[in-house]
Amino acid sequence: MVDKKTFLEHTKIFENVIIRRLDEGLNNMKELISNTDYTSPMIYTCVLNSVSDYDYFLSKMVKEEDYNIYSQYLSSVYISIPYYELLEISNNIYVGEFIVGDEKYRFEYILEQDTRYFDKIVELYKSFVMSNFKWWGIDMADILRMYRVKVISYIDDISLIENMDFKISYGLNSNFSFSSSIYWNIIETVNIVKPYISVLDNVAYRYDISKELDSNYLVKEVDLVEDIINYQEYISVYSKHSNIYSLELFKICPFDTRLIKDYRKSLPIPVPCVITLEKIKTYLKSYGISVKNIYKSSENKSHLIIPNYNKHIHRIYTSYIYIEITGTIDYFALFLAINILQLEISLRIRVYEV
Repeated sequence: MVDKKTFLEHTKIFENVIIRRLDEGLNNMKELISNTDYTSPMIYTCVLNSVSDYDYFLSKMVKEEDYNIYSQYLSSVYISIPYYELLEISNNIYVGEFIVGDEKYRFEYILEQDTRYFDKIVELYKSFVMSNFKWWGIDMADILRMYRVKVISYIDDISLIENMDFKISYGLNSNFSFSSSIYWNIIETVNIVKPYISVLDNVAYRYDISKELDSNYLVKEVDLVEDIINYQEYISVYSKHSNIYSLELFKICPFDTRLIKDYRKSLPIPVPCVITLEKIKTYLKSYGISVKNIYKSSENKSHLIIPNYNKHIHRIYTSYIYIEITGTIDYFALFLAINILQLEISLRIRVYEV
């Protein structure tokens, strides 16, 4: 028979144990939360002929594919002309030549925008979302200049040069560069992992991946993942699958601006926390864009064609913000600023010139 005094003493001991364990759990949670990395990594892109000296932090955004005389797509090309002239490029038909010795074999081709870059961006976007990072998009100014040579017909009989070494002449001027490629501060890699039993909703498996200093890792195989938590020194990947032995990753490296002077950044200027019409005007001014007038309207008025950098994000807009700009315009700076703002605003932004 336990008397009242003994019962109260035991109850107090049990209470103290619960309080101590709760404190330990809360302290552990505070430590994990304070160590969590919420900083969205910045994506840098640049146009180069080669990165043999910088391959520790840069890689080609899209790998070149091998081709032969029968390939539908031949070379990639970077086109240095104004954006609105680029829109007319796909309407033109060009004549190129396969050159074997002194002989030339002609073919007709068009220049088609290289959509492989958009596919890669969508893949990266999914990894950003799964990693709980804020998506600011990518500056597409150089990517929109990347096209591919698409063969549409052969003028001469190319079977005569089958299995022979050849060169190609596209008959284009110096605005068309076949040696330039888009590079970014992302290296695709594979990490060996092992599972730990964890609890996330129901029973799950945790895979920890150590991070290098100033680098971020995003999991590519998002279909295998339930959730990801980013810490300062590692990331924890949670999955219902216990048979994961390696994970494909996007390693986002620190970009060395001392080595690469001409580059583009996903978020060159921070966005205001609270967005008003006046702050939009100020934000655009920081990109060198002079705003004469800005207002809300439900009317569908004529406006500039601004490329959507985030076609993979589907949104419904009920009204418009019209921005009247004046003076000399850097269109690619305008495109970037509008696309960044559009991620934060539920109204469709439209711009027109005066």
